[in-house]
Amino acid sequence: MGLLYVADGQEEESDIFKNDNPSNLYKEFVQGLAAIVDLKKHSGYAAALERHKDVGEDLPYYSTPWLELAFHEPVRMPNVDREESLVTKKRHVGNDLIHIIWSEHQLDYQTTTIVSQFNAAHIIIYPLRNGLFRIQIAQKKNVSSIGPLIHNMVVRKQVLPELCRQTAIYANFVSNRNNYEGPYEQRIKKLNEMNQKYPLAGNYTNLVSKTF
Repeated sequence: MGLLYVADGQEEESDIFKNDNPSNLYKEFVQGLAAIVDLKKHSGYAAALERHKDVGEDLPYYSTPWLELAFHEPVRMPNVDREESLVTKKRHVGNDLIHIIWSEHQLDYQTTTIVSQFNAAHIIIYPLRNGLFRIQIAQKKNVSSIGPLIHNMVVRKQVLPELCRQTAIYANFVSNRNNYEGPYEQRIKKLNEMNQKYPLAGNYTNLVSKTF
């Protein structure tokens, strides 16, 4: 998933991608959204960042026994060479189905700011002066309704990271539903492969069907 910081007055893709000094309020949100892990020591899912240079030293990462979630966050990626860095950041964020955008701009974020054929939904967060946060949800026509955050909802800081993460995970699921394989489907698929490769070992598929 893409995790973008938009400072006040920023409307161009290039300005957003070169951000490297986000507000403390944004940093607090990210810490509630995911753990910050050392990319060199991290052994879990890293959203392909482990295979590329100049992508920073750490990344936001969240996991449960059922899923792993890593964020492409441009503010953590260094601006080594401006043009090259923008291409690197766009390459990763542009391939993400879901974008979470934290916007401190006085005007609403335009969903056409970062153009990508893969992006299916935006979760946009606006800090308000009263300490609350306004939410905007935008999705492509073929993406069904998502939640628990809904369009124009206003929420407290204490619940924002959790609700945003849940909404992003569900949005990713409904956006990619046609290609989704749950753990049971994946297990049966692997057992079928074992049956074909080692036919004398017995029928593993029948065994797992009895188990479930």
